[in-house]
Amino acid sequence: MQVDVDIVIISAFLVVNLIAGFYSGRGIKTIKEYAVGDRNFGTATIAATIIATWISGSFFTVCISQTYKEGVWFLPAALGDVLSLIIIGYVFAPRMKEFFGSLSVAETMGNLYGRNIRLITAVSSIAQAIAMTALQIKVFSTVFSHFFGFSSVYATCLSSFVVIFYSAWGGIKAVTFTDVIQFFTFGMFIPLFLLFIWHVFGNAEPIIESFENNPLLDWKQLIDWQNPKFFPNLVMLFWFLVPSFSSPTFQRILMTKNTNQIRSSFTVAAVGYFFIIFFICAIGILVLSINPTLDSNNIVMYMVDNYSFTGLKGITIVGIIAMVMSTADSWINTGAVIFAHDFCKPLGIKFKNELLLSRIFSIAVGIFSLSIVLLNESLFKLFSLQANFYMPIITVPLILAMLGFRSTSRVVIIGMFSGALCAIIWSMYIQPSTGIDSVIPAMFLNFIAVMLSHYLLREKGGWIGIKDDSDLKQIRQKKKQKN
Repeated sequence: MQVDVDIVIISAFLVVNLIAGFYSGRGIKTIKEYAVGDRNFGTATIAATIIATWISGSFFTVCISQTYKEGVWFLPAALGDVLSLIIIGYVFAPRMKEFFGSLSVAETMGNLYGRNIRLITAVSSIAQAIAMTALQIKVFSTVFSHFFGFSSVYATCLSSFVVIFYSAWGGIKAVTFTDVIQFFTFGMFIPLFLLFIWHVFGNAEPIIESFENNPLLDWKQLIDWQNPKFFPNLVMLFWFLVPSFSSPTFQRILMTKNTNQIRSSFTVAAVGYFFIIFFICAIGILVLSINPTLDSNNIVMYMVDNYSFTGLKGITIVGIIAMVMSTADSWINTGAVIFAHDFCKPLGIKFKNELLLSRIFSIAVGIFSLSIVLLNESLFKLFSLQANFYMPIITVPLILAMLGFRSTSRVVIIGMFSGALCAIIWSMYIQPSTGIDSVIPAMFLNFIAVMLSHYLLREKGGWIGIKDDSDLKQIRQKKKQKN
């Protein structure tokens, strides 16, 4: 009977999302509508889809796992992720007016630096989209396999089909509408799961005792630079703090009406994101304080397996599915748009209907990602690593352009190549011994390469400012009046 209830809960959730995605995606006729809609979304809607995209199924499990495994060491990085949203809203938003009209981050990079940079950005974004979609489908597979004890292939394929179908059919409108549903679903599930754990144990004494005696929960060590964990986690903080401007994040920016809505949407998202991360980290710390001997990778499954009640498995899976789908659909959509609009078009591969091509590639992204998980799980880590190469390659020149530094395509390619090469070498030879991830060192080398090559080669440009700074001037003028 319990299994039946769980299956009914899961099936109902999938059907609701399928119907909602199909209904909201009707009437899409152009690639522009498919990519950014009619740019008439409300601030709350955009904020919800930002949070829904960032809170993935893999992030949920990793965040709990890392908090349980590392204790307070993971919390600054989690807070940095929240602050990055605020940085986008207050530092970068007023500088983004000139980018409106683009359909993707690849087109924006192409407008700044030409066809070759557009193609490089497109390839990097598509690879990352496949990797991130595969990560989410992997969560599908693991959860179904563990909780129901049978082959997860059929359940994984069915769940994946739902998100692939509505993403391919309805574009960003379907993605946004279903993201709101999924946001409210996991937004309720996460704090309720925390309350469930508290109800199971319900004793504050071991928690207080753990904070006093467990070294992982000692806040003072965060400022001890001689601790071997200090510098690896400091670098991780910078990694989370620096906005990546991934293709879905940049797409959310292009969906807004103006720069004021960018600021408002990302600020609201930061507040909501903070509370969700707080609850997720609290789950890890609470379980750590009560039982520090568990496998950090299976905390959620352990709690459900040992303290289950009728319907709990279904509720848990629905909560995780909501996080998985809200991230996977965004990556499928942006990957498809970039393939049709920013990869095929610059190469002269002509299709009469970019919209149809995007829909076909949406299905291809989903099926390819599903195949990676089902046929060869050993490739999973390689694709996960590939997903990290976006920031060392694309983020640096994009951020520099937003801050007013412009150069030539040759300089940007030198920086991109340097960042990618550093990421590969660092991951292979330096990261295993130091524990410091490759992203920030590779981004730093990209930045140094861009600066040196620009001035040594005496290229045109430099710190010339942004093309349309009217909104930025208006904000600065308001600040002067207040003072």
